[in-house]
Amino acid sequence: MKAAVLHEPGQDLVMEDIRLDGPSRPGEVEVQIVASAVCRSDVHCWEGGFPVYPLPFIPGHEAAGVVTGVAPGTTRVREGDHVVVTWNSSCGECWHCARGERIHCLGIRSRYGRLHDGTVRTHLDGAPVYRGMDAGTFCERGIFHENALVPMDEDVPIEIGAMLGCTVVTGTGAALNTARVRRGDRVAVIGAGAVGLCAVQGARIAGAEQIIAVDVSADRLATAAKVGATDLVDASETEVSGAVAELTGGIGVDFAFEVVGVPETMEQALTLIRRGGSVVLVGSSPRYEKMSIVPGILTLTGRNLLGCCYGSANIDRDLPRLIRYWRSGELDLRPLMTSERPLAEVNDALAELRAGEQVRTILRP
Repeated sequence: MKAAVLHEPGQDLVMEDIRLDGPSRPGEVEVQIVASAVCRSDVHCWEGGFPVYPLPFIPGHEAAGVVTGVAPGTTRVREGDHVVVTWNSSCGECWHCARGERIHCLGIRSRYGRLHDGTVRTHLDGAPVYRGMDAGTFCERGIFHENALVPMDEDVPIEIGAMLGCTVVTGTGAALNTARVRRGDRVAVIGAGAVGLCAVQGARIAGAEQIIAVDVSADRLATAAKVGATDLVDASETEVSGAVAELTGGIGVDFAFEVVGVPETMEQALTLIRRGGSVVLVGSSPRYEKMSIVPGILTLTGRNLLGCCYGSANIDRDLPRLIRYWRSGELDLRPLMTSERPLAEVNDALAELRAGEQVRTILRP
């Protein structure tokens, strides 16, 4: 099969002919990738921001496709199923999984680009090729554990399914699961990229009274207005803290979602929340970057700092719920898809996302 392979951080991905070993152990599934979305985390992987994955590896982690083979003992999916492919391939057995916290599965933290049994099924000239973000979806086909897959009805467009795997569940989950926004709350979302736009929609679905979108792009802010933002702040022209204070009568918002992944905007988010409010850190930043805070901002005012990993999601619960929101029209995902390219143009897609020229590009193998 063909796959886009990263050999060195920061260098172009190379389209390689990869040997794919079929599913052989219980729970293993072969999926034909039909669409894979390009996420900011893929850019971080490309740049070397997540060094835990051995090189070479296949990037990509939000995709959808069709099951083309299953190993004996597989129970969640069968051949012909349309599935959402996620990187959240939990073991289902550890302490966190038993509590329903699949995103914190201890097995995920030690897999580093391999399958559940510690092996890889992709090889180049006899040498192993690993899976970036434990998924590696920039390819024609892949082997996944069934726990990473969620079946979906065939009438759900495959590109919609691709974005559900990470973008949508992370953004909406930040509002619905991590923050648990309530009706009447006021929120700010810093960063109107794909995940930020989904955070806007999650807050709207939860019944937020005021949703302030903050970005430096007029086009992205216009899209945020289309999907539910009540107020827009162009950070390239306006001092953000003052603008949010004015919009909230000097009180601040209940929740500020930072969806950029930059220390400066993380620190800025703390200036936007009210006393007793919470900052939710959603943006994926490269490892080892640090933010600075004055502890008294938290201890003397009751402000809170919340980490949000993958929208605090349980994919078996959340993805079917998101599909219901999409069917009802409460979740509008078409504005997020701003480009479509063949897999062979993956380097162009990564460069465009890094430059802020696209919201989401869909790659078609």
